[in-house]
Amino acid sequence: MATGVTAIIYDDASFEEFVWKATDLTGYHRVAEAGLANHVFKTGGFHLKNMARAQKYLDELGSLTEKEKALRAESAYQNTISFYVEIDDSREDKLAKLKAMLEKVNAWEPPTEDHETFKDLMISQIEETIDFDCSSTYNAPEKKEKPSMQQWYVGQLNVASSSLQNTIERYGREVEQTNKANAWLDALRASVPPPK
Repeated sequence: MATGVTAIIYDDASFEEFVWKATDLTGYHRVAEAGLANHVFKTGGFHLKNMARAQKYLDELGSLTEKEKALRAESAYQNTISFYVEIDDSREDKLAKLKAMLEKVNAWEPPTEDHETFKDLMISQIEETIDFDCSSTYNAPEKKEKPSMQQWYVGQLNVASSSLQNTIERYGREVEQTNKANAWLDALRASVPPPK
């Protein structure tokens, strides 16, 4: 049986058409179909935007006064507490819904033996969710120690610096992969010119 790549041979495809259709089997998918035989791959702007955002935040942190650091640290702490209080407030409702569904799943009679593992999977998913989302100690607001202004500031610097470094590394890999893709296509073009 002909594949999506070999089917064109039945339509009297030229060697060049077949070679460029076969690029579908590589990491450079649909090169010929998308009219990319003469295309040059370029890096996207995603990592560059993230680098600029991380650098801007680092610069912003560097320009904060002691008073601004203290205000931001307090605001971040209050936001954290509010978040965990909201989680606490919704815990009982979530637990009730999860237990009600667990009862229904437990009462369900699977239609075949093959469905028993499916039932077990649903039960384990609900039980894990109960353990994680509804534990009385998970995310308890009173357990969140208030960081000092300096701890908050150093933490923010670390997160922003790490984010910037990771994004630089990802962009480097993207550039490397883009260059590799272009070299691969250039070599193929030199060996078998794209069909016209």
